Amino acid sequence: MNLNIIMVDMNIRVAIRPILKWAGGKKNLLKSILDNIPLAFNNYIEPFVGGGALFFALNLKNSIINDINSNLINFYREIAYNLDNFLLEIEKYKYSYSLSKDSYIYIRNRFNNENLTNLEKACIFLYLNKTCYNGLYRENLKGKFNTSFGKYKKISFYEVKNLRLASKLLREVKVLSLDFFCLLNFIEKDDFVYLDPPYIPYSKTSNFTNYTRYGFDFKMHEKLLHFCDKIDQRGAKFLLSNSNTKSSLELYRNYNVIFIDSKRFINSNPVGRGNIREILVKNF
Repeated sequence: MNLNIIMVDMNIRVAIRPILKWAGGKKNLLKSILDNIPLAFNNYIEPFVGGGALFFALNLKNSIINDINSNLINFYREIAYNLDNFLLEIEKYKYSYSLSKDSYIYIRNRFNNENLTNLEKACIFLYLNKTCYNGLYRENLKGKFNTSFGKYKKISFYEVKNLRLASKLLREVKVLSLDFFCLLNFIEKDDFVYLDPPYIPYSKTSNFTNYTRYGFDFKMHEKLLHFCDKIDQRGAKFLLSNSNTKSSLELYRNYNVIFIDSKRFINSNPVGRGNIREILVKNF
């Protein structure tokens, strides 16, 4: 069988930038990640796409992106297939509402409680993403978005040129909103899977994992290890980002581990923010 192998230029110039601000996003770690991806692979698959820094940087048509966050995936789909109407609609939020806490709470309540169209939901999603604290998407147990106001004085909502580039790419790939384990239905030999799940907590003051109502506890990380084992057994390659903790190192002791330096911004205690060491786990 002739494989559709793609050679990746490791000196890649990032032509498409992430279109969302995303807590835990990998924009600042792209070089370390690109240094550790396979030199050749067939399809690119990302089960926890989030802000999609690596996905947009690679800019590959033969990609599958996924996230359990249905509001995030609705946003990407509207950008892909309804961009012109999106650009018209988002102007209402840019110019009709001030960057005040009252405006933010009003829009957040609409997002959580009103029966919105997919287009309206996508526009509000971007507004909240840019005005909430640190781009943190957080849901309570009822699935309601509850991140606090970010107190920004000036915001850049988007760049039209970059949005159009992102829209073109998103139209060319498969965009899903499934439990990550369901992605096994799409992974084949010689594919490359990048995984950026909610991290195993570093400490009691850095233990946030409830990005959605479903949470992501240690049992989910054990399930994720099983998922990685399945990827490996199929002859596909994976690269996984996670925290540098005893639990992480124990879970992935049978795979290759690379240590990289990062910065941590989300922490209830300011002392807990700053430089931190993460790990990349790979099976090649």
